[in-house]
Amino acid sequence: VGLGFAATRCATATAPLLPEIATPGLIVREMTMADSSALAAYMIDPRYRRYLDLPRSAFRNEHGPLRLVVSACAEQRSPLRRHFLLAAEDRDTGRVVGDGFIALTRNGTAEIGWGVDPGRWGRGLGLEIARAMTALAIERLKAPAVVCKVMAPNTPSRRVAELAGFAAMRPIPAFRTGDGRVLEVLRYRLGWERYFDQPY
Repeated sequence: VGLGFAATRCATATAPLLPEIATPGLIVREMTMADSSALAAYMIDPRYRRYLDLPRSAFRNEHGPLRLVVSACAEQRSPLRRHFLLAAEDRDTGRVVGDGFIALTRNGTAEIGWGVDPGRWGRGLGLEIARAMTALAIERLKAPAVVCKVMAPNTPSRRVAELAGFAAMRPIPAFRTGDGRVLEVLRYRLGWERYFDQPY
């Protein structure tokens, strides 16, 4: 089924959490309060923020990641939630080295996004996170399709989308980011019917 990754234990809170997914190098799971310091260690790096649609003040210091985690953990208590924040921890060290989100739209389509500690770039971790989130969106959340947006200059993330099986859609030629930049944003889509044909 899909990725063939092993879905490990399913944690529970007031509302059920998404199951963990084991990839070759990572455990991808929902965010916990204990993750905030590890996230802050790389999210405040300007290289990490370079291709994110964020306001200027976001993630300038450790308070930004902390607010993000607090909000995500609070939302986990809702059985009707439509936003899921995920942490990707190294299977060998247990340290969080990446993150991602799944956001369900009104029509059920899921949008995903991913980030990796700049110190771990070039190791294929972004692809592992993207594939895990796509599996969760389609197989667990029953999304009919998954979409993602990538800023055109972000060549590595464009490659991740392509390797994960996403097909290019019409781009947004002049997208204004939260920090005031205007640049082209590429859009990608993977429907459930093509997801199950992927060779991973």
